[in-house]
Amino acid sequence: MISVVLPVWNEKKYLEVCLKSLENQNIKADEIIYVIDERTNDGSEVVCAEYGYQVILVAPGKLTARDVGVKAAKGDIIIACDSDTFYPSTFIQDVVNMFKDEKVIAVTGITDDLSALVPFHFRWKMLGCASAFRKWVYDAVGGFDLEIDQSKHGDMVQEEEKEFYNRINILGEIKRINTPVHSLRGLLKHRIDSSGE
Repeated sequence: MISVVLPVWNEKKYLEVCLKSLENQNIKADEIIYVIDERTNDGSEVVCAEYGYQVILVAPGKLTARDVGVKAAKGDIIIACDSDTFYPSTFIQDVVNMFKDEKVIAVTGITDDLSALVPFHFRWKMLGCASAFRKWVYDAVGGFDLEIDQSKHGDMVQEEEKEFYNRINILGEIKRINTPVHSLRGLLKHRIDSSGE
């Protein structure tokens, strides 16, 4: 069973595009869990509820949201997505294909920037907006360190992408898929910069 865990905090302007991209996958997730920061005040929770999946309100913090979502998930494979990201139609299929090898315990994606050109051994991380892991692996390492100050973006990213990678890396193989995901923030910024607004 495949579970997508999607933290949300005031990202309504990106959310519909993200959710449609997840709905339009070649292989559908068995469940999508929207974990919404209780400070959200832009109507994101209404958009999520319209898609008919589970919505959970949580205390602030992306890692807290991800942790609550993972613990609520029924799937044995957890796909970590972000609400400001567009996922190509083969994204879930590509992730699932990697897990056919029992030695693979986690999968990380790439973004549409130059990360595809960087050898994997230099990437040393799980991409926060596009990664997946077996649920038992998350449990085995105690999940994310929720004691860090999640309001410090750099500390949060370090834990989610590098430290988590380092802890799970000893449990099995981590593979990379070459299906780039697209930052909706980057696309919006590019459009604004191009239009001169």
